[in-house]
Amino acid sequence: MLSTANSVRAKQDSRKAAFKSTVNLEDGRRKREDAANGVRKTKKEEIMAKKRNFAPQRDTMTSITEASVGNPTEIQQSFIQQVLSSVESEQLEGTTAFRKLLSIEKNPPIDQVIQSGVVPRFVQFLGASGHSRLRFEAAWAITNIASGNADQTDYVLKLGVVPLFISLLSTPDDDLREQAVWALGNIAGDSAQSRNIVIDYNVLEPLLRILCHEQCKPSMLRNAVWLLSNLCRGKPQPVFEKVAPSLPVLARLINHHDNEVIIDALWALSYLSDGNDNNIQAVVSAGVIPKIISLLSSPNANMQTPALRCLGNIVTGNDQQTQMCIDSGFLQSLKVLLTHTRKNIRKEAAWAISNITAGTKEQTQMVINAGIIPNLVQAFSTNEFDVKKEAAYAISNATSWKAFDQISFLVEAQILKPMVDLLESKDTKVVTVSLECLENVLATGGVQASKSNGVNPFCEKVEEVEGIDKLEMLQEHPNQDIYEKAVKLLEDYFGAETDGAENMAPTNNLNQAYSFNTQMSNGANFSF
Repeated sequence: MLSTANSVRAKQDSRKAAFKSTVNLEDGRRKREDAANGVRKTKKEEIMAKKRNFAPQRDTMTSITEASVGNPTEIQQSFIQQVLSSVESEQLEGTTAFRKLLSIEKNPPIDQVIQSGVVPRFVQFLGASGHSRLRFEAAWAITNIASGNADQTDYVLKLGVVPLFISLLSTPDDDLREQAVWALGNIAGDSAQSRNIVIDYNVLEPLLRILCHEQCKPSMLRNAVWLLSNLCRGKPQPVFEKVAPSLPVLARLINHHDNEVIIDALWALSYLSDGNDNNIQAVVSAGVIPKIISLLSSPNANMQTPALRCLGNIVTGNDQQTQMCIDSGFLQSLKVLLTHTRKNIRKEAAWAISNITAGTKEQTQMVINAGIIPNLVQAFSTNEFDVKKEAAYAISNATSWKAFDQISFLVEAQILKPMVDLLESKDTKVVTVSLECLENVLATGGVQASKSNGVNPFCEKVEEVEGIDKLEMLQEHPNQDIYEKAVKLLEDYFGAETDGAENMAPTNNLNQAYSFNTQMSNGANFSF
């Protein structure tokens, strides 16, 4: 066995003579830190937060405006005069022209329409009683303006359109009601502030009535559940109590036959489950876990993604909430998803497992019994760093119980090689997780050695995968905590021979080595 104590101590003296545990710990499971993970973005696997309402069919006005987008001023002058007219037929013609201009598929001239000064007039038409077609065209035009950038959405917001659109949610006119839903979805999807304004105008009650209507037409239902998902999403999150009444409706919608409806309902549930244990319990109590787990086997990756996110959020909760997912078959699904063709799904699956192995020792054993470890090691050995990082957390958490049988199984499953390789990572969080895992493995082996008066069974395993060399390299690491941990491992487990025997347990109290990790109540693990 290689002895490195002298070289370790020489470098140690040049930096710091005393060691102390400085790893930041947080009781409970690891939550997502990147707010973008909790806010739906425009990705292939996610529905856009905003959308424009294109004209259902091309007509002459659409062709003219498409040809004139580069210089629309001349056309707009005649449109402006019509919109400002006191004659209702001319108002309708001008408003329709602007609506079609805003419905062009590429680069609609939203700013030019705003600068023309006609938008306040559209708002007047929206709030007027009478001509439903004029109100509809005005609503459509405003919807497409609100689908633009944040400044464009803010412009219509300041014109007081939210209460007008909410009042239209109760209109008997199906087209106008659906257009109001669409517009509110765009406004709520703009920002957390805009979302809160829509919520605070009591949008949920009339929206849920629409969603519960048995004869709701498909397009209306899709837009309504999309609006609901936008009301639930965003950082900072909405006040949970204001959106929680939607849970029974969402529990029903994930059983719908329309995939678009199911996907948006799943996203809404994923946002609602991204919170504290009480919020998670509200989602769990809605009885959605079995159905969501069944949706993980869907061939539609766009459906699998929010379903996995929701369940991943639930297993960040307490041990009982995690166990409900396990009892419903979540582990079997995760085993399959670790080999999914989409990297993001493999990453999410590994993240979910990391939160399960941070639960209880028994839950970690359930992960092992489910046959997940080989697939997890495969994910851990990939070149995809995002996946590797989540798998590292999952395995490190699994070693935190320092159960000899469990760690022996993990070592035999070849977790040491990819874990040691992570010591070369430029990500200090990942290096720290790897060091923690190696300390758990070696400390457990040390305890076993002390019981049998033998050698630490894991020291040689670490050496075989170049662990000593890479630990020595960390003596040059710029991060002081990483340096100290690496030196301590080298001294405690690969240092000078003690009492003539190699690989004996460390001379310090084995049960106190890294004392912060010997008692991990409620699945405590790293949080950075």
